[in-house]
Amino acid sequence: MKKSILLSLILFLYADILYTQSIFNTYKSPVLSEGKRLIISGNPLFRYNAADSKNSSFTFNIDGYFNYWKFTPQQLIGGYSDLFINTSEIKVNDTSVTNSSYGGSIYGGMSYYFMPGKFYGSGSVGADYYKEKSGNVNNDAEFPAYAWVAAGYGSIFNLHRVIIAEDMQKYLLRSGITDKKLSPEGMLKLANLLDLRINGEFNAKYKDNDEIEFFSRLETLLKNEGVIKSTLNAASTLKLYQMLTNSSYIYYPKYTGYQLQAELQYQLSSGKKNVKSSEHYLTFSGVYGKSLSFSTQLIGSAFLAFSLNDSATGYGPGFYHYLNFIPGRTRLDFYTQRFGTGLYGGHYTPANNISFGLRGDVFHSFSSLAGLRAYAEYISLKPSEDDASNKFELGARADYNIIAKLILYGQTRFSKITKYDAGYNIEFGFTYYVF
Repeated sequence: MKKSILLSLILFLYADILYTQSIFNTYKSPVLSEGKRLIISGNPLFRYNAADSKNSSFTFNIDGYFNYWKFTPQQLIGGYSDLFINTSEIKVNDTSVTNSSYGGSIYGGMSYYFMPGKFYGSGSVGADYYKEKSGNVNNDAEFPAYAWVAAGYGSIFNLHRVIIAEDMQKYLLRSGITDKKLSPEGMLKLANLLDLRINGEFNAKYKDNDEIEFFSRLETLLKNEGVIKSTLNAASTLKLYQMLTNSSYIYYPKYTGYQLQAELQYQLSSGKKNVKSSEHYLTFSGVYGKSLSFSTQLIGSAFLAFSLNDSATGYGPGFYHYLNFIPGRTRLDFYTQRFGTGLYGGHYTPANNISFGLRGDVFHSFSSLAGLRAYAEYISLKPSEDDASNKFELGARADYNIIAKLILYGQTRFSKITKYDAGYNIEFGFTYYVF
């Protein structure tokens, strides 16, 4: 009996994986993706870090991002600017110091696939302004600037739109709007149409007429595919509108594929008086995505980093530059500093050191409203020195989509560095999509 139950469970999971992959295999990137977005977030809004009772920190942070992008399967152009305000209280050996800072970043770049989905090159520039007050001391403002060039192989697709397209098809059948399923090609067209809507492109282009334009294209698609024979009536249109607006989605990625990259960072300016630029690094990195089912996603990533200057500190810019990973990124992590792409790019090591790391991320959606992410990470911090140290870290985060454009989250993290006390972290935050 137990063997029969186990065998049935294995067959069910295997069938689910096969069905999932067959649906996902129909998806391709849209011919054109273009839009803009404004995001306000507390990421985190509150954070508490502690190593022991005498050493801890409490942080408050709020920021805003404005993004623009124009992607085709071959060429990707994008950029963003952001502003932040941060205040923290740090306790070291029972002595407390209050820090406050504010600043912003500006970034832009382009990637180009010489062979679609295979070989690509990219270049980008960015700078961040940072002003800090520590206790009663006002530190000089810093405005470092950077340039990056990279070359790589492979591409990552985000297949989450297929999930929503599948939900819509089920609703079309269940609500009686049609009794005919879309073909695989029709599902691809529907997923791409939803891609445009979810990315805010209808809103960016058509303003108050965005839903009119979307439903006009949806109606044309359904008629051309033979799913409906005549124009959608008011009741059918309202049912579909309610389905789309009432179903809030946690936009966890459904990445599939892999990508390998070599990247060179060159610091154009240190942003400090009488200090030469020295943050020059060479990084090799890779990422692999696999959708295990409609609910579960696995991402593996790794990096190997070298410093190219004897004065390199191991600290990179205060923002991310994932331009060549952006195709298909989700609303949840687009252009922002959230884990989800693991250790792909952007890692540095002090002078005369080599550093490498491995990481695995798992995303699981309990429903369209709630989900859980977890990760495990290992980084070798100073493998080329006698006092080599290693970092081990485990973390988990729960997300809840309280309304269509507002996501709340809670996160905890445990980390241990060789020869140091273990530390833990608790934080809460939000992300709000203005448009």
